[in-house]
Amino acid sequence: VNGNKAKKIAWPKPFQPLIETLGCHAQRRVVVLASGDPSFYGVGSLLVQQFGIDAVKIYPSPSAYSLAAGRLGWHLQDVETLSVHGLPVEKLNMFMQPSAKLLILSHDRESPCRVCELLTRHGFGKSDVAVLEHLGGARERIVKLTAKDVKTDAFADLNTIAVKCISDTNRVETPRLPGLPDEVFEHDGQITKREIRAITLAKLSPNLNECLWDVGAGCGSIGIEWMRCSRGGQAVAIERNKERTEKLLRNARFLGVPDIQLVCGAAPNALADLPTPDTIFIGGGVQTKGVVELCWNTLNPGGKLVINVVSIEGQQVLYDWHQRIGGELIRINIEQATSIGQLKAFKPQMSVMQLFVKKPGKSP
Repeated sequence: VNGNKAKKIAWPKPFQPLIETLGCHAQRRVVVLASGDPSFYGVGSLLVQQFGIDAVKIYPSPSAYSLAAGRLGWHLQDVETLSVHGLPVEKLNMFMQPSAKLLILSHDRESPCRVCELLTRHGFGKSDVAVLEHLGGARERIVKLTAKDVKTDAFADLNTIAVKCISDTNRVETPRLPGLPDEVFEHDGQITKREIRAITLAKLSPNLNECLWDVGAGCGSIGIEWMRCSRGGQAVAIERNKERTEKLLRNARFLGVPDIQLVCGAAPNALADLPTPDTIFIGGGVQTKGVVELCWNTLNPGGKLVINVVSIEGQQVLYDWHQRIGGELIRINIEQATSIGQLKAFKPQMSVMQLFVKKPGKSP
């Protein structure tokens, strides 16, 4: 491109509007300058999404992840590659596991302190942290510290954060597998208990980029664990109780899925104008007229419907729907050992009736 004739346009913030207007330059040669690998948390995928791969040629350079791994001697295939650039820092909570290695694209010079504060708050204050500034440039610098000992925000705006997670001995484990301990959720007793939740999530079986409706979400345990288990999945939590919705949002941030979509309202009215679901879980409101019918009719072909009930009236509704649409109808009984004086005995939880149905048809 002739530099004297080329029109130069600076990237705005946010830059999405500029991408949408690049189409007016379709008859000209357009060069988009981006750092690192444009297809890795970069603008490349956005350009392809807007104009199609035939109209875009991408020339990748080493990404910040590659450069950081090279400086530290880390095996990149063993590292979680993450970003807090324009994203909630709480998304990192899901990836904090003992011995995990994280490479994190920063938003600005304050990001390292925010990440270290988050690590410390979640029982990973002993973690080894490296802040890598101006990677590949003349002003490259690496600052090494412990998460709990960070005392300054005097970092460059252009930085990448490397974390080797070291956990405190008394923290509650939060693995990515379904069935987190009930105590990691803030709740008022209205929660799908751990063992039932694990069974339910196995039936929901999240797949790539699927959308879940969690109807009668309570504290959000099903929708939150769905998003922790899925890749690219989105959960819509529908809950009418305002106090529970506040707990739900706090739980979502604490467990690393702050982008869960919350709808505060009662089904079926609250289900209008939502993204079409690939999977639906109904944990409350099954007896409300029209709820199950609307969910079943809205569910994508090939989608999964799972309903849990404990009341006799709810079980009658489930039995009627089982007669109507088929599927698997099971009863789940869980008993837990508890003390009776100096002895032990099993105390049963309330039994749960569960209906699982896969809707006929081919998934979109």
